[in-house]
Amino acid sequence: DEGSYIDGHFFIDDDGTPYFYYVKDNYENIVDGKHVSHIYVQEMANDLLSLVGEPQFLLEPDHEWEDPNGDYQWNEGPFVIKHEDRYYLMYSANFFGGPNYAVGYAVSDNPMGPFEKSDTNPILTSDLSKGISGPGHNSVTKGLDDETLYIVYHIHTDPNNPSGNRRPAIDRLYFEDGELKVDGPTTDDVQL
Repeated sequence: DEGSYIDGHFFIDDDGTPYFYYVKDNYENIVDGKHVSHIYVQEMANDLLSLVGEPQFLLEPDHEWEDPNGDYQWNEGPFVIKHEDRYYLMYSANFFGGPNYAVGYAVSDNPMGPFEKSDTNPILTSDLSKGISGPGHNSVTKGLDDETLYIVYHIHTDPNNPSGNRRPAIDRLYFEDGELKVDGPTTDDVQL
C-alpha cells in the first residue's frame, strides 16, 4: 500500500514466527475528514525481508484519553511483549510534542489480535509535580538480572514548554494480576 508508515517494531514469538507491527501515519491516513494514525501487524518471512499475508488492523484512537474526536488522532509507537501466553501491545496516544502524550496497552491471546485496550489506561502520563511531560513511545528491556523489566520512553526536555525536544526516561515495568504496571513516571536514576 502507498502511504506514510512509521514506528516499525519486530516481535518474534516463542515458536520463532516473526511479526511486524507498524503505524499508518495520520498525515496521509484520512478517515471521515480526520487525520488518524492506526496500528497494524503482519506476519513476516523467516528471513525478515518480506511481509506475509495481508495487514491486520489492530488499534485506533477510540478511548476518551486518546482524544478520539480531534482533527488529528494518534495511536502509534507499538511495542509487544509476551507474558503468560498473552500478548501486551503497548502504544502511545496523542501528539508527541504535546503534554497529553501518554502510554497505554492492549492485550490479546494472539499476536495478530484482536487486542483489547486496558481499562486502566494510560499507564504513563504527564506529572508536572515531578517535572514530567508527555511520556511516550516506549520500548522494554530486561535488567542485568535477566528478569526485571524496564520501560524506556521519552519525555519532554522542558516540561513547562512541551515540544519535539525530548529526552529518555526509564522505570520498572511489571505485571500484577494480568495488568501491566509502571513504577513511574520518574526522572530517577534506575539501578539495572
